[in-house]
Amino acid sequence: FGECHPPPGPDACGNAKPGGLLRSRTQASLRSRCCQRSLPQERAHNPVQLVVFDVDETLTLVSYMIEDEDPPEVQQELVKVNFESPWVTGSRIVKLQCLLSSLRVSPSTGCRALAILSRNNNLNEVVRDPQAWFPSFGDGSDDRLSFLSKLNLEGILLVDDQRANFQSPSGSQVLRYCKV
Repeated sequence: FGECHPPPGPDACGNAKPGGLLRSRTQASLRSRCCQRSLPQERAHNPVQLVVFDVDETLTLVSYMIEDEDPPEVQQELVKVNFESPWVTGSRIVKLQCLLSSLRVSPSTGCRALAILSRNNNLNEVVRDPQAWFPSFGDGSDDRLSFLSKLNLEGILLVDDQRANFQSPSGSQVLRYCKV
């Protein structure tokens, strides 16, 4: 991390990052911006232990919910509409799978947890009681999540498409974030 900077190099699947390229239809930038707010020196190098994605248009292009009773062909079409893009070569779903798999590996600790929030939650609550947010951590069925017992706010990276979600109305701020 360090101060605000775009992520360097190719993405997790080895593809060159699009940088300043623009989609011709919406003129939306295809960049991400990752930042770390000022932290005390002794905490500035703590590794990211948990990457949290907001669900609405952070990983998807649109957010049409699939219902259990939807027939398979409708479910398949909704997946395509939510995730695939006419502006990206290849399958976005495959690229997302590759990206998420690579994010689960932390160079410093060996593993990292990933989570998707379906509503804005206070990340202080996640730090205070990780068992409530990761039930398999609390019941002992997944010892790969044991590192979450030492989770702190600087160990969380929030990925979102809305800048307003990096700070709560109470003034609490996410310390590490990536706007996509």
